Amino acid sequence: GVDPLDVAVDSDGNLYIAEGLRVRKVDAAGRISTIQTQTQLLRALNTLTVDSGGALYVGDRGAVWRRSPAGELKRIIGGGAVLPAGEPVPAADVSLGYVRDVVVDRDGNVYALAENAGPEYVVLRLGKERMVSVYAGGGWQHGANRSGYLPTAVRIEHVGSPQLPSISIDFDGQ
Repeated sequence: GVDPLDVAVDSDGNLYIAEGLRVRKVDAAGRISTIQTQTQLLRALNTLTVDSGGALYVGDRGAVWRRSPAGELKRIIGGGAVLPAGEPVPAADVSLGYVRDVVVDRDGNVYALAENAGPEYVVLRLGKERMVSVYAGGGWQHGANRSGYLPTAVRIEHVGSPQLPSISIDFDGQ
């Protein structure tokens, strides 16, 4: 068997499992199916999440993908050569390392935790205007216990296993 990399549950009670090079779906009746297999598009599945409308988001090596409830797969971040720094850039122009986590807030903004360089991570935000900006990380200030700095001034590094980093959104979308 293959060890699951991530799991997500939608509002209908379906369980999605990132397993090796595919996404498996376990429906509310317990039936298992493969809904997305490794293709030339997806390169290395790392994380997945489901939004309130039932769309599945998959993070892999170099991109964030959105699979609509109808099954259409579309790259929404990545594929370019630009690493966002100051000003927002078009989503298709962004260059990503491994995407370690993806979350979607109630307004439909997508946040991706991606490797930036070495042990550093950056949280990118994709807004409805299809522009990507650095939401947190990418800065020079070390440590999670710093206060008084803008989120983009903080340097995010993994501690321990590189398989553990994650991000989350609270009930207020923060």
